[in-house]
Amino acid sequence: RDGQTGSITVVQRFGSALNLNLHFHCLVLDGVYAKDPKTGRLRWHRSRRWTTEDVEGLVVRIADRAEAWLAQRGYGPVEADEAGEDDALALSCAGATASGERGPRCSFGQ
Repeated sequence: RDGQTGSITVVQRFGSALNLNLHFHCLVLDGVYAKDPKTGRLRWHRSRRWTTEDVEGLVVRIADRAEAWLAQRGYGPVEADEAGEDDALALSCAGATASGERGPRCSFGQ
């Protein structure tokens, strides 16, 4: 009850060869700190262990919200026939992969 958690994210824009490689490094606590009602001291409470299904559900929820956010700003899904032959990102987001499996669920405007 009244627990506090925390996280920190560092944005890295370049790879070691100074190539453009935007990505994020995140540290997230896997639990909460809450005051012990008897002593008033902070106590650590670990969260339950996440299952693969928990993570998959979270990824789908984030993807759906990101797609809705982009759609509100006029960026719709990229169809495979709209992407150029060498446009791997657009093809991947359209679900066209070399293996024939469904690609990531994402939508980017061109």
